[in-house]
Amino acid sequence: MPVQELVGNLTKDELQAAVPTGIFHQTFRNVLWTKIIKLVRAQSDEVLALINHAIKVKEERKQKKQVKKKKQIYEAHQQERENNAGEGSITVENCQVAEPSFRDHSKFMELPTDEVRKQCFRAFQEATSNRALAMNVCVVCVREMMAFKGEKLFILSVPNIKQRLRPAVVHPSYDLWEGMLLAKHWH
Repeated sequence: MPVQELVGNLTKDELQAAVPTGIFHQTFRNVLWTKIIKLVRAQSDEVLALINHAIKVKEERKQKKQVKKKKQIYEAHQQERENNAGEGSITVENCQVAEPSFRDHSKFMELPTDEVRKQCFRAFQEATSNRALAMNVCVVCVREMMAFKGEKLFILSVPNIKQRLRPAVVHPSYDLWEGMLLAKHWH
C-alpha cells in the first residue's frame, strides 16, 4: 500500500492525534517517516479506519478553506469593480445584452436592440479611453500602475516626504532631488 494511502497529508502530530493514546511513542515527532509507515502498516483495521477518517476530515477542511478563499477573492474582486465603476472600468450593467434564459430557446440568436448596441459601444469606448487606461509611475518604487488605482500628487505636497525619502547614508552615486532619493529612470 503506498505511503499516500496510509497517512495521506497528515502531519506527525495529526497522525498521533487520530489514533488512541498509547499506540505510538511519546517521542513520535522525532521518528523518521519510514519507521512511522512501518508502524502504521502493523496496526489493526480499526486504527487504520481512524487514520483514514482523519485524512478525510483534513481533506474536507482543506476543500472548505479553498472554497471560502475563492469566495473571498471573488467578493473582493466584485467590491473593487463596484468601487471603480465610475472610473473608466467597464461593468456588465453598462452593456446589458439580452441573454436568452436556459429554458426559453425561442430567443436564441436574437439580435440586440439598437439601444443595447449603443450602450455596449459606449461602455467599450469608455473602458478603452485614454482616461481609463492612463498609467502613472511611482517615483519611489518605480512601479507602473493604473491611474485610477493610485493618486497623482505633486511630490512636495505629501506630508513628511522629505524626512521619509532622505537616505540615512548618502552614497556618492545617489542623485538626490531636494534631498530625497527618488527613482531616476524607468522603462
